[in-house]
Amino acid sequence: MCFTPFGGTIESSTNKGDTNGKKLLIICEKSSAARNFEAALGGRTGTFEGDEYKIVALAGHVVGFAREPYEQAYPNEAETIGKFSKVDTIPWRIDQFNFKKYTISPDTRAENPEDGFYYKLVMNVKAGLQQGYIPVIATDMDTYGEGDLLAHEVLQFCGYTGKIYREYHESETPRAIRKALSEKKRLLTSMTQHTSLDTHVVYVTT
Repeated sequence: MCFTPFGGTIESSTNKGDTNGKKLLIICEKSSAARNFEAALGGRTGTFEGDEYKIVALAGHVVGFAREPYEQAYPNEAETIGKFSKVDTIPWRIDQFNFKKYTISPDTRAENPEDGFYYKLVMNVKAGLQQGYIPVIATDMDTYGEGDLLAHEVLQFCGYTGKIYREYHESETPRAIRKALSEKKRLLTSMTQHTSLDTHVVYVTT
């Protein structure tokens, strides 16, 4: 076993207990990474080592907390919390806020939210999950686990509570990508065991 940035564990052996024939949703951090994965595997969709796959791309943090604190607060606390400019009630208590609430990052270029760039990226992930694909976190590997965070944010926003894999690519060369996917690890904790608050506190204090 080893620990993940989310406080869970991963299996020490490769895909322990798994068999081929799965449907995998490979979640990349950005479009350039998705193109590299596509080049390594031979297409945006296809099969790899007996598993059906689909590659989707994010664009960094595509979901997040509300812009104003009252929007993140529970309804009965919103008036008390107010905007950032309201300082007379500071310090706030953690239990005044709903840290499970995420919103899709706004796209000022789109007249309707459904036409927004970030909205479409999130819906691509959601559609894959609804089609029965198992997420494979293939975001960037960084010291503070931000790549893991932005993927988990989207999965939580989509209400996903199932199995999750993580691959650990050393680079985005075709060989490194294929090796990492072949050796992907299954996270042993489900999304239901993490709250948004847990997620953010872990990353901020690491």
